[in-house]
Amino acid sequence: MNKPIIAALLLSSVVAAPHSFAQTASTVAPDNAKSNKADAQSNSAADLDLTRRIRQSLMADKSLSSSR
Repeated sequence: MNKPIIAALLLSSVVAAPHSFAQTASTVAPDNAKSNKADAQSNSAADLDLTRRIRQSLMADKSLSSSR
């Protein structure tokens, strides 16, 4: 192959690649079931106490906002 044909092929693949990735990403449904399992908190006294202290600290920190 000569250089202009190779350059045209490379250029067309670079231009088409983002479009093909965007289509693939939008057609695949997200699956975050594994990460949702990590959010399960036990109701042990230690876990509840830790959660309470974390929430109190977050609410006391005036540099953080709870409004959207």
